[in-house]
Amino acid sequence: MVHVVKVAPPYSLIFIADPEGGNTPECSPPAPYWATSSCIAVGCLMYQDGDTEVCLGQMHEMRPKGRPIFDGLLETPNRKVNVETAEGELVLQADVSAESTRVRIWTNASKEPDKIIIGLG
Repeated sequence: MVHVVKVAPPYSLIFIADPEGGNTPECSPPAPYWATSSCIAVGCLMYQDGDTEVCLGQMHEMRPKGRPIFDGLLETPNRKVNVETAEGELVLQADVSAESTRVRIWTNASKEPDKIIIGLG
């Protein structure tokens, strides 16, 4: 099932990681994302400018267009993927089947996107 939420996260960042967290990447502009093996940070629309739509689901349920900005593996020892704000507020969560999960991310802009699609598997 694909989950969708609109959020204006503080610091204009969302973090994708196992519920236990991970090694947070150092986020310094202008990159659209930053990643370690256990955490992915993605920049989004400035929170003062409005909401960012975030979609999370299994890859076979998604139909994004174009090339992803990120395509890699994420450590998921608890077999869950959380999407959180920089302040640790849970935005979305999905179950995954393995302790390492392929994650693909699409955005509708390279800087301050207001739509982020996260495909798992």
